[in-house]
Amino acid sequence: MEANEMDDDGASGDSTGHSSFSISVLLRSTKHAIL
Repeated sequence: MEANEMDDDGASGDSTGHSSFSISVLLRSTKHAIL
């Protein structure tokens, strides 16, 4: 799935994908920290 996603995004949406993933991880970490 990860490889397919990267292949699908290519170079055009690589930054966006990484940003979205980072935000998701950040939100998850924040939730755990708050809880």
